[in-house]
Amino acid sequence: IWILAAVLFVHCMSLEAGYTLHKGKLVDSQTVPMYSADAHYRYACESLEAENWSEASYHFNVISYNFPNHPYFYESKFYLGVAYFYQMEYDFANEAFTDYLNCQS
Repeated sequence: IWILAAVLFVHCMSLEAGYTLHKGKLVDSQTVPMYSADAHYRYACESLEAENWSEASYHFNVISYNFPNHPYFYESKFYLGVAYFYQMEYDFANEAFTDYLNCQS
């Protein structure tokens, strides 16, 4: 039984959590910034140029969620829509483009 418990513990430790605590709040782990806004934007643009749409959408999403006062905030919403579009995630793309347009008015 101890071996089974140890195996289950190791297996559970390797799973990626969907939510995590960030600044005292329970948030989606995909929106927690790992770098500065500038670094996330640089990685997002590199990923966009390489047509790595999922990586680009991750970084643009982090900027859109965490850095509302950053100069790249509005551009990130637009390019998030582009990345989602190329992943054929049309509903998410539409939402990102709508957010972008609403920010412009």
